[in-house]
Amino acid sequence: MTRQALMATAAVIVAALFVFFVGKWVFYPGSTEAPDVASRQEEPRPQTQEPTTPPPESSSDLPEISEDQEKPAKPSAKISPSKPQTSSRAQRQAKVSERPFVRRPAEPGIYQTIRRTSVRSRPNNSASVVDEVGSGARLNVVGSEGDWLIVRSNKLKSVVYVKRDDAMFLPREKPAESYEEVEARWRKVEADIHEAFGRWNVMGVSVAFIGDTAYLNGHVKTADERFRAEQAARTIPEVERIYNGVWVNP
Repeated sequence: MTRQALMATAAVIVAALFVFFVGKWVFYPGSTEAPDVASRQEEPRPQTQEPTTPPPESSSDLPEISEDQEKPAKPSAKISPSKPQTSSRAQRQAKVSERPFVRRPAEPGIYQTIRRTSVRSRPNNSASVVDEVGSGARLNVVGSEGDWLIVRSNKLKSVVYVKRDDAMFLPREKPAESYEEVEARWRKVEADIHEAFGRWNVMGVSVAFIGDTAYLNGHVKTADERFRAEQAARTIPEVERIYNGVWVNP
């Protein structure tokens, strides 16, 4: 074969190989071999296997157990189920909360209403209203029944009822003294001071007691006697202030 013929044959072979590799790369780019679709479809799917119970062991395979091991150990003491324990303080509070609330009886005396309220014939809200009183009214209370005050009404000439929360108790006030009573009390204190002068050996001193002040007047011979007159007046409990107007004339 000539040289030209060999070169032509080599060119044809190179061209054929080029076409083969180009076609393979175009149609099967991911792998060098074509996928076998038929074989992939025929592959069996994996199946889940159900757990199988092992066969019971024969008596010959089990280990021997002695009589001491077969008997369960007896507990040393019975354990009772624990109960929730409540403290004594909580128990006392629970008992107190269960007791019904009972108000102490109202003290008899004079009460004063703090708001406008209804006067009823009986101690309940459904009883008939026999009167209405405004704030600041005086009530003559003789006792109580639950949440109600028992009032003796001079206007109605009977016993009526008023809510306890609508009135307040007025403490007993000391009655005001008359002028005669005040003057008699002053005279008694003056007499007590004169008796104290005699015990302290004070002569020539007079006293006028007005209010809570003792006014001393007179003449004494020594300063010590003037001082003793003041101390004698201080021994009387009613004397709170002293005006010492005693002069010393040796």
